[in-house]
Amino acid sequence: MLEQDQDILQREKVHLGLQARLKQRNVDTNHLSQDAGSSVQPMLDSEESRRTDGLLKTEIAYHQKQAQENWLNSRILECTLAAEREEAAKLQQRMIKVSTQLAEMRRLVSMSSLEEESSTAEKSDKKLYLEKLQAEEAKNEQLEEKIKKMESVQASLDTEKRHLENLNNIIQEKFQITNKLCQEKDNALQQMLDQEECVSEITAAGPKQWVHTFKRKIQDIADENEKTQNVLKNQIIACASERSLVLQRKEAHSLCNKLAEVSAKLGPLLAASISSSEQHGGDDPVCACHNVAELENITETAVKDRDLYMRKLSQEKSKAQKMEGKIQALKEQRDALEKEVHIMGMLNRSGEAKLHNMSEQCQQKDQALQQKAAQFDFERRDKQLKVKEVLRFHKEMVETIEKEHVETELSYKAEIDCLKRELQENTMKACASEKDRKNLHKQQELSSRVSRRPSGSNSRESILSMTGQQLTLQRRPPRLVSGPGTF
Repeated sequence: MLEQDQDILQREKVHLGLQARLKQRNVDTNHLSQDAGSSVQPMLDSEESRRTDGLLKTEIAYHQKQAQENWLNSRILECTLAAEREEAAKLQQRMIKVSTQLAEMRRLVSMSSLEEESSTAEKSDKKLYLEKLQAEEAKNEQLEEKIKKMESVQASLDTEKRHLENLNNIIQEKFQITNKLCQEKDNALQQMLDQEECVSEITAAGPKQWVHTFKRKIQDIADENEKTQNVLKNQIIACASERSLVLQRKEAHSLCNKLAEVSAKLGPLLAASISSSEQHGGDDPVCACHNVAELENITETAVKDRDLYMRKLSQEKSKAQKMEGKIQALKEQRDALEKEVHIMGMLNRSGEAKLHNMSEQCQQKDQALQQKAAQFDFERRDKQLKVKEVLRFHKEMVETIEKEHVETELSYKAEIDCLKRELQENTMKACASEKDRKNLHKQQELSSRVSRRPSGSNSRESILSMTGQQLTLQRRPPRLVSGPGTF
């Protein structure tokens, strides 16, 4: 049992350490979730984790020392209990030996009495026998007194054993309560871990999704709480109604029993009253005799009932006297127990004082942790403000760069439009110059051909063909010249 208690204490220490770590991590996550994109978080986490690890190590060492002290105290108590049990066993063995000696002495006394009765003639033997008897009776009385003392000692030891067993039961109950508290703390820690996982998921997804998911979870939890509250209220109402029904049924059953008893008692009296009224109404001797017999029977039953009640009262009085004797014996035992209780109370007070000191130390540690957490919060806030300022500066720089990019794009677009216009104008000019050159070349060819051909018909046909070709060239649209500047 003590080893189990020590294991339980160690588990509680580990749980307390984990709880402190989780509290600090929750504080970290709550502050870091506001600025998910900051690049200073890993450094802060590492520094805070180192500090928290140092604090937790010191706390674990302190709790280990306390566990060792408790273990030593428990070992001492075990040794004392073993010694008391050995003493009780020795006393029981002594009682057995004394009882065997008494039996042997009585047997010897009986044998000697028979021998002395056979020798009744000798008076001197009778005197010696009487002296031996007196001595043996004195010894027997002494032995009986010793037996009574031993019985009282054994009773006191039994009471002490019961008291110690009760103390062990109380300690076990305390350990069970601590186990329950540890389980509750474990559940709370699991909830905190779930919250941390949710926060990490939310920070990875982004602030907007974090807000939406957190709101949804809050709504789900609120709905579940409302449902559970409604169910519990309905259960409470049902239990109250069932209790009221049970009470009403009990009252009705008791009233029915009382009515049955009253009716059973009043039945013969009503019959007697009816018979007396009939006697007054008409002179019937047979009915009168019958009624007298019934009344005698009723009186006999009443006398018997009275005798029974008197016997019961006498029995109860004897029981009360016996109970008074038992009460006196119990009072004596109570006095002995009160002394032991006083001793154990002193021990319990010392233990409570130790527990009070331990609780005060724990409170001081909690206060120190709270102060450190406040300092960490203040430092984090300062760092967060600095990070926000840096982010604002970077945002302003990005906005200015974007504006410059927009302006450069607009200027490049304007330059491109101007270049396109210039290219179009150049192409138009090039087309017009090519057309002029072609026309001049054709006119020269026509003049040379006319000078070569003397006949008039041929000259006319050639002139007409040349003029038609010129007209077709003039009707065609000008082609754009593809160059390196075109798009």
